[in-house]
Amino acid sequence: MVEENLILMRLGQRILDLRKKQGYTQEKLAELSDISSTYLAQLERGEKAPTIIVIMKIAHGLDVDGATLIENIKL
Repeated sequence: MVEENLILMRLGQRILDLRKKQGYTQEKLAELSDISSTYLAQLERGEKAPTIIVIMKIAHGLDVDGATLIENIKL
């Protein structure tokens, strides 16, 4: 369970970093990704485990490929 939490925290930080690099608010990225801003906030805090579909939606919203979104996320 600790390892899963670490992965979720790292993924959340990666989303946050890429979002800020693009200059997007959570609301803007949520809109571009077709997810709720509340859910995006939970993902960025590492509180939720996204499906591959959600990962791909966020990648699309950030204009990156899915691999870029999850690269270097290791235990």
